Amino acid sequence: YRGCYTLMKKKLFLYFLVASFIISIDQVTKFLIMGTDDVFYAGPFLRFEKIINRGITWGFFQNSGSVVYFSITALITFFCISLFFYSCIR
Repeated sequence: YRGCYTLMKKKLFLYFLVASFIISIDQVTKFLIMGTDDVFYAGPFLRFEKIINRGITWGFFQNSGSVVYFSITALITFFCISLFFYSCIR
């Protein structure tokens, strides 16, 4: 059990670093595009276009309230944490 806990802490730290890096890149690109009109060019082959999505993924639940968003987020979070602990025990 103790070895699993140490391994879990190392994996969790690595996952946290990767997730933090990806979220940081996402936030930087959002900041860059919000300061422009509609398009931000980052070199000759890369451009970012401003698109506003009021829903979750691909516009799902656009007309739903914050209770629906919270419920879906809580369900996904519970599932991910359960899967993580199940994989550690197994």
